[in-house]
Amino acid sequence: MVEHQDEWHVAIPTAIGGLSFAAALFLSSPYEVMAAFTLGAVGVYTPHASFWQLPPRYLSNAAAAAGIGLINTIGTLAGFLGPYATGWLHDVTGSYRVPMLGVAALMCMSATMVVLIERKSRTALPSVARAPHALKHR
Repeated sequence: MVEHQDEWHVAIPTAIGGLSFAAALFLSSPYEVMAAFTLGAVGVYTPHASFWQLPPRYLSNAAAAAGIGLINTIGTLAGFLGPYATGWLHDVTGSYRVPMLGVAALMCMSATMVVLIERKSRTALPSVARAPHALKHR
């Protein structure tokens, strides 16, 4: 049986990206800040392909479709509301540190959640979570 490591391909770059965004807020050189934001962007975009392989692994065909739709809806809503939340937090605090620390914290939390969900599924349902039928083409 093939051992999947998609969760690590999602969690590691996401955590590195979150930590890079947090670190960028405390750097003084513009070159260091640019490098940290670049590494943060890599952490945002790198896990996309591996992430989309996770929902069908745990959900049936119909549930996978609904789950993927829910994930897209939440992402779209976050893309719409995120700039408003960032502006509001800037107005309240007078700084962009709090909104960026929020982004960094959410990225690190999501990386942790991916690993915890994967570990729980391995211990709870080891044969079902890795069932070949869950990965077959539809």
